[in-house]
Amino acid sequence: MNELTAKLTEQIKNTGAITFYEFMQTALYHKNLGYYFNDKEKIGVRGDYYTSANVDASFGALLAKECLRLYKQLDSNSQKINILEIGAGTGQLAFDIIYSLITENNFPQNNIQYTVCEISPTMQTLQKEKLVPFLGQVKWLNYNELQENPQTAIIIANEVVDAFAVHKVQFSKGKLEELYLNSDGESLKPFWQKAKTAELEEYLRKLKIELIENQIIEINLDAVKWLKTLVNSLVEGFIITIDYGDLSDHLYSPENLTGTIKCFSKHKLNTQVFENIGEQDITSDVNFSALIYYGQEFGLENLVFTRQADFLIKLGLLERLEQLITQDPDSFKSLKTRLALKNFFIPGGISDHFKVLVQKKSKEIKYKLQK
Repeated sequence: MNELTAKLTEQIKNTGAITFYEFMQTALYHKNLGYYFNDKEKIGVRGDYYTSANVDASFGALLAKECLRLYKQLDSNSQKINILEIGAGTGQLAFDIIYSLITENNFPQNNIQYTVCEISPTMQTLQKEKLVPFLGQVKWLNYNELQENPQTAIIIANEVVDAFAVHKVQFSKGKLEELYLNSDGESLKPFWQKAKTAELEEYLRKLKIELIENQIIEINLDAVKWLKTLVNSLVEGFIITIDYGDLSDHLYSPENLTGTIKCFSKHKLNTQVFENIGEQDITSDVNFSALIYYGQEFGLENLVFTRQADFLIKLGLLERLEQLITQDPDSFKSLKTRLALKNFFIPGGISDHFKVLVQKKSKEIKYKLQK
């Protein structure tokens, strides 16, 4: 039993059973022992997984091109492009976007404002090391400060929503049940109990989700709260959400009866959620129907929902690949980059299950987060 498992066991002993949501929140975000707060290397060859930003710099370059296009649509007198990234990982995407704006798009470096909102101290350290060449353009903001000074900005959330803690529920004998955890003092013991969180049934009702008997799904209520916060952090702007997941019809189809929770450790996928707690990543697929529905409820206009591969191709991925082949067909570096680029659009590549959602907030939208 590791230290975080022992803490959860002690908590259950003292206060009673906890929900799967409380377990996942602790496993990922415990201030000292949670996965995103410990010093374990997470992203890259020595970590547990790759993100699109770490596959090749072209991902950031193409996003920079899209940010510039969106910036030109904003009704702002500012000469500065203002980009806000939520959960910036190692800082690689921020670096690639800023570098591409300057070198490929001839955008004045002093007119770039890049804000990073990051809750992990470990990740903040990595970001500041990576972004040394652009520290004049980058600032860090606490998540709680987002709504204090609403701004005109383009918000990027790349592989963020899948990392939120979720409620695990099933429909059984005419009622909605939620997964809880008890402990025998040695290990955690999951069991089902009638759901007590009112928002869960409201979520299903609003999204018109009908489950079959004993079907298990995840409900990401934190994603809804997160989207509200982003809406209130904008005077005007765009939200680009990139993540793996799908619409409700596919995500909660009768063919998918056991949910989408998975763990990543040393680039291997597993479903042993209650093992190595705090030492492996735990994620679930994003329900983009929820982000679209609640986005409209909060006043956002939904502009684009598409596969990541199609999104990148539209931005010029194939032309970028063709140019690379023409300019430098034989070098090892060129071959390595070409293989990386192909990974964005070939079946089974990193883009295969990723989607992109682009939403817009206009100035006239006056929605305010309810306290």
